[in-house]
Amino acid sequence: MGIEYNFDEKQLVSVFHQYRNDINIYTEDCDKDKSFYQQLLGRLMDNTDCQIADIFPIGDCDSVEKASKESPDERGFYLMDGDIYVIYAPRIRRSNLFVLDSYCIENYVIDEESVSKLVFELNGGKETLEAIKEKINFHHAFDVLLQPILDLFFVMSLERKYAGAFELLKYDNFISKGKIYDANKVQEAIDDKQKQLVPSVISDGTFVEDLKLLRELYPYNNSTLLQVVSGKDYLLPYLKRYINQKIGFNFQLPKESWKYNLAKYCNLERLTPLKKAILMRLHELEN
Repeated sequence: MGIEYNFDEKQLVSVFHQYRNDINIYTEDCDKDKSFYQQLLGRLMDNTDCQIADIFPIGDCDSVEKASKESPDERGFYLMDGDIYVIYAPRIRRSNLFVLDSYCIENYVIDEESVSKLVFELNGGKETLEAIKEKINFHHAFDVLLQPILDLFFVMSLERKYAGAFELLKYDNFISKGKIYDANKVQEAIDDKQKQLVPSVISDGTFVEDLKLLRELYPYNNSTLLQVVSGKDYLLPYLKRYINQKIGFNFQLPKESWKYNLAKYCNLERLTPLKKAILMRLHELEN
């Protein structure tokens, strides 16, 4: 078993790596996710004056936020997921703290190119990339999820807003025998959460009005799905099953391998604000 550090100790460890980094980036998650972050952020900052050789995962979002406030590394840049708050109350960014505008970092690595190229490699090049794209039909891959899963996340945001906490649940709760997705089970979860909120926490009128507002703010489309639904806990587990179904081959890979390989090919445009924030932080340190 390797040595485990708390977040203060992990920040101390980063001091010994400063010769390799222009800036020390602290993230959520744990050491097994480090390669994923290095791949993604390394690509993002390529051809800039910011060198990042090491990333320092220090735990959950509370650990990252606490470290950025209470014991910040002078050369540190802290990166947090948006989580459920992206829907109703985005967290505030600071010069040393960047909060993603999507549910989690995994949301940014899911697109047609990354998914198709990953499948092409896993399939051993037995079919052309174009044939893979046609089979996957990425732009319609999430059609069955859109309304039910988005409504579930809207209701979970109301649960967090009014009850002070929410249960994320897992995607595996919403599959059934012979199906990679069961909309009836999602609706049952929505109904259960509504019963927990109405009328003991909020009125039926407030629930209906808030849900209506969220549906107006966030239309049922792929852009919304890739912003407010957890890529790690929902979209990637669904995609793995969807791809296995479409390609006819069961790719037995841990989620860390999926993330890492998607990070090699994903479009980086949505991460432009993060890139600008890292460079701004670096230039702030240099002045």
